[in-house]
Amino acid sequence: MEIDKKQIEDGAWDLYQHGIKVRWRIGEPLKREDFPQYEDYKVFMDASELFLKRKQRKESKKTLKMKYPVIKVPSNEHPDWFEGARTMCFVYSKHLGNFILEGYRGEVEDYLKKNYTEYFCYFSMWSHGRSRGSWRFWKNRDVTILEPSKYRKDWKFKIISMEPRYSYRQEPKIKAEFHFKRMPNRWIPEFDKL
Repeated sequence: MEIDKKQIEDGAWDLYQHGIKVRWRIGEPLKREDFPQYEDYKVFMDASELFLKRKQRKESKKTLKMKYPVIKVPSNEHPDWFEGARTMCFVYSKHLGNFILEGYRGEVEDYLKKNYTEYFCYFSMWSHGRSRGSWRFWKNRDVTILEPSKYRKDWKFKIISMEPRYSYRQEPKIKAEFHFKRMPNRWIPEFDKL
């Protein structure tokens, strides 16, 4: 996006005025119409353009972070007590990027399992103005995501992948285990090993 010259000139004038307030200058301060003839005019214009470009870059990064597409999951209008919480599910998929599913918990989970593979997600459930949530991985039985807990004295997220068991008497074996200070906001190559 191009920055117009008027914006740059306004910024340069503000920088010049700020400089007058900060340190003492001898003589009469310049008027706005005499500013382009000032000896350091180009320096102020370059600084103003640099500040405006940085500001533009920050704003564009913000919009990239904040805008995930929202998919509203159709409802059958008969939620039960467990699956009836209003849910926003933040999905981080391998091939389709990040997006949000919105609807009732049970219907969102069914829609997610039916239409997508290779993802991890956070279910944020809302009921009576209060929220609770949980992390899920697309391989429900084999992969567990444990949140940080003061009771376990573990302050990191743990993702544990178990080998399948064929009997409840069989001892579980850990295939892979990862520790994160915070969960990543995209699919990472380590998840391919799970």
